[in-house]
Formats: sequence, structure tokens, C-alpha cells
Amino acid sequence: MLLLALFLAPVVVVRAEFDYPDFPKNEVPSGLVFKGNTSQVWCNKECADIIPNGTLRWYDAWSPTQTCSWYAENHPTRCNRYGKHYRNFGYTASQICCICGGGYIFDNTTKPETTRIYTDSTDHMRVQLSELDPEYVRDCKPALRLTEPRPDQTSAVWHETRQTVYDGFETRFTFRISNRSKYCDQAVKKNDAKLELFKVCKDNASPILHSKLEGGDGFAFVIQNSENGTDALGDGAGGLGFTGMRNSLAIEFDSFSNPGEPPFQHISVRAAGLGQLNNAYRTSSWQERESIGRVRHTSAETELAPAVAAKFADANEHTARIVLWRGVKDEYFDKFGATQHLSRFVHGDVMTLCVFLDDLVNPLQCLPINLQAMMPLINNQAIVGFTATTGRQWQAHDILSWKFCESGTC
Repeated sequence: MLLLALFLAPVVVVRAEFDYPDFPKNEVPSGLVFKGNTSQVWCNKECADIIPNGTLRWYDAWSPTQTCSWYAENHPTRCNRYGKHYRNFGYTASQICCICGGGYIFDNTTKPETTRIYTDSTDHMRVQLSELDPEYVRDCKPALRLTEPRPDQTSAVWHETRQTVYDGFETRFTFRISNRSKYCDQAVKKNDAKLELFKVCKDNASPILHSKLEGGDGFAFVIQNSENGTDALGDGAGGLGFTGMRNSLAIEFDSFSNPGEPPFQHISVRAAGLGQLNNAYRTSSWQERESIGRVRHTSAETELAPAVAAKFADANEHTARIVLWRGVKDEYFDKFGATQHLSRFVHGDVMTLCVFLDDLVNPLQCLPINLQAMMPLINNQAIVGFTATTGRQWQAHDILSWKFCESGTC
């Protein structure tokens, strides 16, 4: 009877899906493994005493010596006794002094003491953005920071639990790429509104700020079952953090044009196959003009479909949706793309992979794949996460939210 009960007992399927709607301050996200330069960022709330227009500092109506500093000398007694009285310049101490509960609350984040200048072999300069630059973005949302806006960063973040991927999955994440480096022919110091001096780019059109803006290098959503597991970390710079990673599938968001790559931001799907090392680099000419005249990023050994142009490294927030469905989705046939290197992954149990950006209904690109031909799956599961890099050019890569759902739907 006991044996029969065991056979009739329902099979419990453990779902490993997860949802990070944000990444709270001072709280290490449960279940995530950081590698390389991955960190967390957020805004710090700070207070500044208000300085009324046309004055050097505020003081109350009783005495010019009774400033916010005077109130702070004997806090809270003076604030409690005089803070709501002796209005001057239209304000009381309780309204204008932080120590008495007033003042101006603002978001403060780590900012460069001065904009750093890097020179290359041609004496051109790559300049880290300062707060004087309109492209500079404060880190005012909690985020996973894959790379800081500085050279030679390589990072990865993995979920510690393998996810079921062979039955299909959907992942959604919000990201922002900001504080991109500038490529400058010359730089000048700029002192604006008594802020500290920053060295900034200069060109003839604008004597203050603008020059060529092309940060590097990009990031990728990666599915992998490499021998290094959650310790996996690939090559930096143009390698995007997954080059050299065995048994992996990468959807790359590449913002920098390395030699042999298209001169635009692009999304590309890359895999090398069972036991093989993945690669983000080009190995053949990228130009191929279709009959409609578009320039497409064409075949390489790991590139499974022509790369699609997309604008995402622009300091704005973007939402990506990546879905893998069982079977071939005929309704997306007009979005299918392929290079000659995809053929070795289109046999047996074929599935449909689609990539969406901002428009979460109409995909940018789809392709048929057999995931089992790309990596060995452990109980139909694999490790999922992100990689990112900077090189001689740089930018901040931030993940603001991340959700992963099994069985192909969220």
C-alpha cells in the first residue's frame, strides 16, 4: 500500500524563477553572485542650508551672528527655542537650516573630483564626463552596476540557482548605459557658476563640451553551463565578458565599433556550440547590403544572425525582453534572421528565440535554435546572468530591474 501511494504521489516541480523589481540600498541581492567589477549604486539623500537670493548666508532677525551654524552649536536647544521665531529674509531657522529640520534635500552620488583625461598613442584624449556635461547621469535609482565609467572593467553577475531553460523561458530587464567617455582632440578647463574646475572636451562648434561621444564596450545576457559555473568571467574590452566562455549563448548589446564591426550600436546573438569557446569578435567582413539597401552585420563563426541596429547607449532607461518558446513561432517568421553558422543549431527539437527592445510586442529579431546543441543542460537547466566590459572607451552599465520566468512566459 505504501509503495502504491509513493507511485501515485504528485510530482513536485521546483520552480527557480525570480524577480528583482529593484536593488535596494545597503542590501546585497539574495541569490546573485558578483564577479569582477560588479557593484551596487544608489542615491544618497543629503541636505543643504538654503541661502536666500542676494545674500551670502542666512541669519535670523535677532542677530547677524545667529546663522545656521550658530543654531548647530547648541542643537536641539536653540532650534526648539528659537527655530520658529525671528523670521528673516522670509524664512525661520526651522525652514532654512538643515540642523533645525529645514533646508534643501537633494540626491548626491559619487562624482569625479575632476574629469579624468586619458591619452592614447595618437595623443587624442578620452575624457570621463563631469556633472557639467549634459550626458552625465546621476545614479538616482538603485542599480546593479556592471561597470563603472572608467577604463578596463570586466564584470559578470549570475543567479546562483540554475534556471529551467529547455521548456522555454522569458526574461525582462531594465537597463541604462550612461556617462560615456568622449573622444577629444583637445580639452580645456571650465569654471561654471563657481563649481570646481573640470577638464572637458572642446571643438569648434562648441567651445565648452561636445566632441565625439562613443562609450564602450557593451553588455550581454548570457545563458551558460561552463566548467566555471557562477565563477565564469570572460575576456574584457571587446570580448564583452563572455568571450572565452565555453558552452554559452549570449545576446549582446554592443555599443562600440571594434575593427570589423558595424559602425552603429547593435544587438547580436552568439554561440559556439557544445564544448566550444564563445566569441564576441568579428572574424570576417561585416558589410552586406540587402536588396532594400540596409547595411547588416554579417556572418562570423559565432554570430548566428545578422546584427540589428538599435539605439540603447544614450543615458536613457530601456527595457529588454528575451523569450525562448518551444517549437517554431510562425507569427514571427518575418523577423527571422540567420547566418550560415546557424545551421548547425537548427535540428532536432527546434525552439524560437526572440529579442525585444522597448517595444515588448514586436521583436527586433528572432531565430530558430536547438539549445541542447549549444550547451549540455543539467536537468534541462543552465546558469543565467549578465556580463559587461569597458576598454579604452568606457561607460556605466546599470541593471535597474530583472525578472526571469520559466515555461516561456512572465
